[in-house]
Amino acid sequence: MMMTSIMPIPSLVKNRYRRYLRCMSKREPSTQTLITKIIRLPSELAERISNFRFEEHIKTEADTMRLLLERGLEHSRSMSMPVKNSPKVPG
Repeated sequence: MMMTSIMPIPSLVKNRYRRYLRCMSKREPSTQTLITKIIRLPSELAERISNFRFEEHIKTEADTMRLLLERGLEHSRSMSMPVKNSPKVPG
């Protein structure tokens, strides 16, 4: 009869797992539906986004992308830029 022993999990791993669970349990449940979008970027643009992220001390690349998209949309709205294919107002 073969005896197998279960190796104990080191306390360091246990502590990290406990901290992870505590952190995850404190997260606010999101009321928004999140949609995943996959885009391709030129390497120069990806580098600029990465540099911006670190300069602004933003946690994740996804947060950086959301912030930049929001800023760009707000800026375009404030500039009153015409939308492509929008009807022209006679003047």
